[in-house]
Amino acid sequence: MNFYLESLGCKVNACEIGGFRSLLLENGHQEVKDPISADVLLINTCSVTHESGRKSQQHIRRLRRLNPKGFLVVMGCETERLGLEVLKLGVDLASGTHARLELLDIVLKYLKSGEKPLPSFISSKKEGFQEFPGASAENHLRAYLKIQDGCNSFCSYCLIPYLRGRSVSRDPQCIIEEAKKLTINHPELVLAGIHIGKYGLDLTPRNNLTQLIERILKEVGDLKRLRISSLEESEIDEEFLTLFAKEEKIANHLHLPLQSGSEKILRLMGRPYMPSGYYENVQKARAAREDVAITADLIAGFPGENDDDWKETMSFLRKCAFSELHVFPYSRREGTRASALNDLPMNIKKERVREALTLSDELSMEYRKKFSGQRVQVLFETFDGRYAFGHSSNYLTVKIPSSRSLRGEIHEIVYDSSMGPSKGL
Repeated sequence: MNFYLESLGCKVNACEIGGFRSLLLENGHQEVKDPISADVLLINTCSVTHESGRKSQQHIRRLRRLNPKGFLVVMGCETERLGLEVLKLGVDLASGTHARLELLDIVLKYLKSGEKPLPSFISSKKEGFQEFPGASAENHLRAYLKIQDGCNSFCSYCLIPYLRGRSVSRDPQCIIEEAKKLTINHPELVLAGIHIGKYGLDLTPRNNLTQLIERILKEVGDLKRLRISSLEESEIDEEFLTLFAKEEKIANHLHLPLQSGSEKILRLMGRPYMPSGYYENVQKARAAREDVAITADLIAGFPGENDDDWKETMSFLRKCAFSELHVFPYSRREGTRASALNDLPMNIKKERVREALTLSDELSMEYRKKFSGQRVQVLFETFDGRYAFGHSSNYLTVKIPSSRSLRGEIHEIVYDSSMGPSKGL
């Protein structure tokens, strides 16, 4: 039978949907790209902002409308938030963020029998990291490797700790085993999680992210490049920096969520740092690797953010000289502490997003120009018959003329900043 998959939101969702893909294929079923022709439609939803939750519901309704007879299955953060209410959207089977194995079992039974169960919501709150069998990668050269779930931060604008629970770490041996499977066909792995900098702190014996990375580099022989999806600035400690400086297989790119460059706004957000400490750690990262690409997230138009706060943020962005910014307008989320604050008008938020994105383009160009004429190592990923496309370790986009596909190969080329912008993961 045929199945159709959609993943919305973060890399963790992509990991989870990839696990379903792998196991459904192993059981002899066929993935299709057109939801109309699918027997089972599975969507992993996102709820990080009000807008992402709205879009998740919109996608569910769209799939139901396109395929009224298909077995519609939903999971993830937005379904965790909605609970039984999600069944009113025409869903046949739902779970939140903790019952993926139970969900898979019901899906496989349906694919075998063709008999729909009654619409239901599966709830499960098991302790610890929940293993999901099957290597979770799509058919491309970069694979996400989930090592952690949940979050302890409770930022004032975010529901994720309530929806996914507290931080839990995956057993390191399970990580190594999946990494070995993935690197057979995927030379680059991306460590993914909700807050991977907290990896290992809940394990017995206690572990940490740097120790895990050391073990992956030592034990996974086919690995060519290891990318870290995201770290909090406070997690750039001396142990990590020592490893980062010496291990060339670690991608020369760090994503350090910022959200604001204003002390006042960071306090309102409940973020655990101030701009001065953040900048100090950015400088430490650059001392370890002078040419490292550093990217950041930014929320524009947070409640209480006045013109002076915004100017402070824009000035700080220039000071940090990021290679790229991921910019989002503040989106009010019911149930968060920030939802009690007075929201800013949408036109102000849109204008600030525009200003930040314009600055991001300027900073990206400045960063790329530094590498013009330099030799960089590129992992090539696609080929259109005339050109080979790939990315360097610091995620510079590269396009070169080629008479053949270079897919999966790493070559040293002379970089030209006209090849295109750097693109964050």
